[in-house]
Amino acid sequence: MICEICGTDFPCTADSQCWCMQVPHAIPLPAGEAPGCMCPACLERLIRQSRAGEHVSPEQT
Repeated sequence: MICEICGTDFPCTADSQCWCMQVPHAIPLPAGEAPGCMCPACLERLIRQSRAGEHVSPEQT
């Protein structure tokens, strides 16, 4: 799988066993069309920004 944000190739099983399903729900999904998958580093960065009170959107990373 290729990360929609940074272009990194990362493993994704696209099912309930995928690594991302083990991440606690920490940020809402963006409104509108859902983005593609994010790599662990980009998802972690979005979660950190959200917890710091910053407005986050995948396009800003």
